[in-house]
Amino acid sequence: MSDRISRGLTARWSRRLSEFTDDTLFLLRADANHEIGSGHLMRAIALGSAWRRAGGKSVLISSCSDDLARRAMSGFDKVHRLADPDSAAGDPGNILHYVKSLMTE
Repeated sequence: MSDRISRGLTARWSRRLSEFTDDTLFLLRADANHEIGSGHLMRAIALGSAWRRAGGKSVLISSCSDDLARRAMSGFDKVHRLADPDSAAGDPGNILHYVKSLMTE
């Protein structure tokens, strides 16, 4: 389903997206496990995939299981996994530090 959604998004918005995707990093944060949040993660994958197809770079920051992280790789250039969203790694300051490091790559 996420592939169908991303193709539709890309078809409708490719011209508009191309105005932003040249140097713009599309960053999403979505946490999920097998009990809660998987729908959010699937929508995030669709958005990341549409962004990539339009020529941009997309990164997901997530606390998710190994199999969900592998699935997320289909829609993102990078997946940065947090072991626990409530740990220090999930702190907004640490996430901002990670994002700044991406901007210098």
